[in-house]
Amino acid sequence: NMSQLRILRLSKADREDIKFINSLTDLEQIGLFDSRIDSLYELSGLKHLESLDLSNAKGVSSLDGIDGFSGVNYFSIAYTNVSDISRLKEMPSLSAADLRGIPAKDLTPLAECRRLTMIYVSPDMEPLVLKAGLEDVDVLVFD
Repeated sequence: NMSQLRILRLSKADREDIKFINSLTDLEQIGLFDSRIDSLYELSGLKHLESLDLSNAKGVSSLDGIDGFSGVNYFSIAYTNVSDISRLKEMPSLSAADLRGIPAKDLTPLAECRRLTMIYVSPDMEPLVLKAGLEDVDVLVFD
């Protein structure tokens, strides 16, 4: 009985896999590494998520639909095509974010994430971190 599944990690999931995932409404952690997801709206049925990892999901270029993930405390958009992170503030529980390899030019919106305590960034993003003024956030830099 998969309806009680709490943790799911998939690599290279396609659109049919993602449709199925929405029926797993009790999921708390999901990893869709290198998957074919284009929009966060595709996961809108997952209201209990605490951890959402979309690393290397190249189709993700926007955070539209993020407001449906109010309980997520860990969010990875590493190596996606998200360039505007301003909507992260719509995740009130967010405490850790993996932003490595994204094309963002401005990290100042992170200052509005009140619970944020840790971010992961690529070495080329260090100047952006300094500009963002994130004194109370631990910053881990690696590729």
